[in-house]
Amino acid sequence: MSDTATKRQIPAKAIASILFACCSLFVFRVFGQVIYLPAHFSKDSGDIFHQMLSETGPIRDQLDVGYRVLAVISLVWCIWAWRTEPRVAAIVATIFAALAMFCAVFIMI
Repeated sequence: MSDTATKRQIPAKAIASILFACCSLFVFRVFGQVIYLPAHFSKDSGDIFHQMLSETGPIRDQLDVGYRVLAVISLVWCIWAWRTEPRVAAIVATIFAALAMFCAVFIMI
């Protein structure tokens, strides 16, 4: 009896999909904070902190594109996981990818 027949393989594609989805959700959270901070803390003040806080447009655009791209990459890896990985790992990857895609498509801040 060989060890390779009884040894379980690590579902690498499903894990990658989950990691991409978690990164997408984290970048989405940062994006929400970048939207929230200037609206609530920049009160027409003359100091440098409030001026820099009000100029977050390019950062918002990059974060917006970033979390959506990460969600799509998570979906691609999830589809690939369904083709090659065990079903339980693919189901978990699908849950995370679906959550990331939901945030990327339907939640507009």
